[in-house]
Amino acid sequence: GGCAPSGEEPVWRRQRLGGTTLSSELTWEAHKYRSRQHVHRLYLGGANAPDAPWAMPLLPAELKSLVSGSAYFALCESFRERSRYAVWETLVGTTLCVLPPLARQFYLSRRAVRTRRLQELIAALHGREGADAFWRSLSTRVWEGHRIELQSDAYHVLGWVDIF
Repeated sequence: GGCAPSGEEPVWRRQRLGGTTLSSELTWEAHKYRSRQHVHRLYLGGANAPDAPWAMPLLPAELKSLVSGSAYFALCESFRERSRYAVWETLVGTTLCVLPPLARQFYLSRRAVRTRRLQELIAALHGREGADAFWRSLSTRVWEGHRIELQSDAYHVLGWVDIF
């Protein structure tokens, strides 16, 4: 018995585990669980940079049955506005280009801030008002339990939106 799906024996019964092995095994188990729930991944256009801010793609056909088209368009507009760099960020980054390590660190920190802001925007869709407008039907929100998450690589250059 136990928690292992499809007759697979849990890892803690198969071998002796150290702290690192247990952590990586639990991470893998969580990944396997989440991957079964995954519906679609949307890759963001742009590079999260002043000259190429992130942008959400057009609503793919696979999601038209789940997501309201007008709400998705409104999300794309809000996303585009929040992903733009302010003039001061561009000026400071350009000025710091004379000292490349500082410029690199500055842009990395600004990309991280921008990623957090966009994650907050996406997380707002889980609230009552956001969910009512975004998901096409009540059963999609309640019974199927769909959710949307923004993630990025370690340098906050490549971004994607996962729909579970």
